[in-house]
Amino acid sequence: MRRNLGLAAVALLCCLAATQSFANSITVTIPDPAPQEYIYFGTGDASVTYSNVTFATQAASSDGNFYNIGSLFSGDPAVLSSQQQTTGVANILITFPTLVSSFSLDYGTFGGSAVTFALDNGSTFTFGSTGSYYATVDSVSLSSAAAFDAVQITSPDFVLNINDLTYTPVPEPGTLVMLGSGLMALAGVVRRKLTK
Repeated sequence: MRRNLGLAAVALLCCLAATQSFANSITVTIPDPAPQEYIYFGTGDASVTYSNVTFATQAASSDGNFYNIGSLFSGDPAVLSSQQQTTGVANILITFPTLVSSFSLDYGTFGGSAVTFALDNGSTFTFGSTGSYYATVDSVSLSSAAAFDAVQITSPDFVLNINDLTYTPVPEPGTLVMLGSGLMALAGVVRRKLTK
């Protein structure tokens, strides 16, 4: 009896630990550069990393500038901003530190142009935007059965802004093994109970 209770407790703990890691989403908030009004990262190929997520603009997509625009400059929460291109499109590439199954973020443009989200697994989605200057009043939430680790965001608008990114990592193989082991152990305890 004690052995069954101990085995059931261990199995339950394995299942709980595994399911906890399934539910863990990670949020990245763009930091406000105050007391500066903004931080300029560069033109063309430029990047910054916040909370292990890399945000970049690419010269292959435009000759625009990349900034962290703060609330002292805009009066709105801090954003990452691709802007002022003379050729190409405003663009921000988000590269996650691991494979993910879903993400959400807030976005906005100056002129209300459409915004395209291209996952590196081949899925592409286009949504409208509100011409809201530096306010990110539009939101997107996307998930995919095929894992991905990068999202290219583009818009023909003069300015593209993003903030408040949340993503859900794909569970590592060890987590799946832990969940499977816990479930098998629980099934064994139940089977023993039923056969007695």
